Amino acid sequence: MKVTFFWAEDVVEQKNNKMTVTGLLPDCNLLLPKDYYDEIIKNKEKDATASFALTRLALLINIKDYSRDLVVNGQFYDPTGEKHGPLTDLGKVPYIHNKSFNIIFLAQPFPFPTIGTYKIDIQIFDEHFQSELNIRVDSN
Repeated sequence: MKVTFFWAEDVVEQKNNKMTVTGLLPDCNLLLPKDYYDEIIKNKEKDATASFALTRLALLINIKDYSRDLVVNGQFYDPTGEKHGPLTDLGKVPYIHNKSFNIIFLAQPFPFPTIGTYKIDIQIFDEHFQSELNIRVDSN
C-alpha cells in the first residue's frame, strides 16, 4: 500500500478521479508574511489566547496499491508533539480493483498556536503513514 500526501489551500474533487488543487505546497513549507506574524505576536502580549490561523488548509491523501477495504484515522500534532485537535475518523476506503482512493481533509479555519512543524499521522489498521507541514515566517 502506498499513501501520498498533498498539502494545499483547497482541494475539490472532480469527475473521473481528477482533483482541482489550489495553493499547492509542493515542498510542505508554508511561509507566513512577516507583518502578519508580528501582529499576532503583538496581540499575544496583550491576550494570551490570541492565535495564528489560516483561512483554510487542505490535505489530499491518495491511497493506492491496497487489496481490501480500509478504515482510516488521522491525528494532527503540533511542533511540541502534543495532539492538535481530536483523532479524526477519515472514513472507510472501499476496495476497487486497479483504482486509487482520495481522502480530502479540509480545515476552515486552521488555527495553530505557534509556527513550526505540524505533523499528521494516518493510521490504516496497524500501519502508520506520516507527513509534515512546516509553517514558518517569510524572511523577505
